[in-house]
Amino acid sequence: MFFKNDYKGLNSSWMNKIDLGEGPNSQDLLDHLHTIHNRYAGFTEKIATSCCDLNGKNSYELLLDTIDPISHKYILDLACGSGVLLDYCDKLFPFKLSLSGVDMNDNELKLARTKLSNKDIDLYNAKAQELNFIKDSSKDVIFCHWALTLMDPVVPVLKTIKRILKNQGIFSAIVDGDSNSANGYLEIHTIIYKYVQKIFPNYGLLELGDPRVRSLKTLNALIKKIFYDCEIKITPHVLTLREKPNVLAKAVSGFFYASLVLSSKHYDILVLELSDYFKKISVDGLSEFNLPVNLSAGFRYGSSDFNNNALDNLEQDFYGKSYALELGVSKELETSAKFVIIPRLTVDIINEKNIYDSSLDEDGTASFNGSHVYTEIALPFIFESGVVTNLNSLSQFFVEPIIANKYGSTHIGVRFGFLFP
Repeated sequence: MFFKNDYKGLNSSWMNKIDLGEGPNSQDLLDHLHTIHNRYAGFTEKIATSCCDLNGKNSYELLLDTIDPISHKYILDLACGSGVLLDYCDKLFPFKLSLSGVDMNDNELKLARTKLSNKDIDLYNAKAQELNFIKDSSKDVIFCHWALTLMDPVVPVLKTIKRILKNQGIFSAIVDGDSNSANGYLEIHTIIYKYVQKIFPNYGLLELGDPRVRSLKTLNALIKKIFYDCEIKITPHVLTLREKPNVLAKAVSGFFYASLVLSSKHYDILVLELSDYFKKISVDGLSEFNLPVNLSAGFRYGSSDFNNNALDNLEQDFYGKSYALELGVSKELETSAKFVIIPRLTVDIINEKNIYDSSLDEDGTASFNGSHVYTEIALPFIFESGVVTNLNSLSQFFVEPIIANKYGSTHIGVRFGFLFP
């Protein structure tokens, strides 16, 4: 059945531009998200709390594995919504954490304040790009549950997270996973989007938010660009919900942003179509919805040794290989003193391959490949026990001041050691 555009549902500037074939901007996206969350505040709770992995953990509980209550105290939930994750944190670690949440939508925060009314948790109305009221290096852990995907521009958000995160702090987020990794997910996605496109033919041509966050490869590269001094782990998960077909159809349709742009009449028809699909695949009266997610965690090294305790909780092995081609030039300058100065310019062209143990590909792996150029200017001072005659004649102690450019940032340091003939 084909529906004319006379039967409209959600009215936002983003939807209006999509319908006209125009390109919406970040302000249109904000208007769209406010419109949806004003009407359907808390709509993600049902699926997010009910879909679990093989260990029985939902997406909120996967994030909680990041917390080390011994070394972590100050926790921020970015785009906290109705306060579900903060409630989990408070119940799991009562009286041990200093919790705060930020969200840009008043209706979501009203639900959060009700849910957390008897708890000592600070809640703020603000956009993720505008957190100037939060001090630098003040948070041990920053969470973002299924909201990073919707943020545009996302780079200022990541820069803000880096600013307010402590050295050795952790940024952990749940984002969309690979649609091909979860059995049946693509079929459900297709049913929903095909139906919505009967009313809004251009819907789906442009995704909400920054598309780089939706890909494991580009998300990794994006976080590395901002957090050059951190280790990144992106762990794929598949979360599952089993229910009666009609119950599952209502829950699933209420989770997708695409469904929520429909009028109530068309929404009810979509629920019936999903119910028919779930009935066809049901076993013993129950159907299954599989949801792919990525748990992305950035562990910031900072200026001191990195504490790896929280890393072990993620149960994800990381393998890294790098191959470097070093092109260097140097000039030996002899002096009358007992050392030699050798100015040296080095350019490393490095190709990295990071392999993640996952279920994305047929062989059980997903890979990220990237190249970058590392430039370094070094000025070694070679000290000998006697008069300088030949650099290769004696073992030597050296001190080497370094100015280097890596991942777009400048670093100053000192390297020292011994040289042997």
